[in-house]
Order: sequence, then C-alpha cells, then structure tokens
Amino acid sequence: MLLIAAFVMAALAGVFRARWTAIAHLLVALLAGGVLVAVQHQWESSHTPPGCIRYAAHC
Repeated sequence: MLLIAAFVMAALAGVFRARWTAIAHLLVALLAGGVLVAVQHQWESSHTPPGCIRYAAHC
C-alpha cells in the first residue's frame, strides 16, 4: 500500500511540478520498494515453517 502511494505521488509530481521533483519522488518510491522487498525477504527467511509433527497426516 505504501509503495502504491509513493508511485502515485511520483506521478502527480510529474504532472504538476518540475521534472526534477518527479524524478526525486520516483527514486524515493523505488528506494522504498527496495526496502520493503528486502524486509519481506528477511522476514520470510527468519520465519521458517514448523517441523513435522509426529502423528500428523502429512508426515
């Protein structure tokens, strides 16, 4: 949601403001997206699924 809002801000800046402002907003949006992807990857790698339960049907 945050990433979408940042891209919308960059698009609006391109329409209503100077070109360098739009470029700056786009770079900030890309940076925020990269940070969000990195944090999501770190969370997924640190939260592994639990091991197999001894009497579970899928073991």
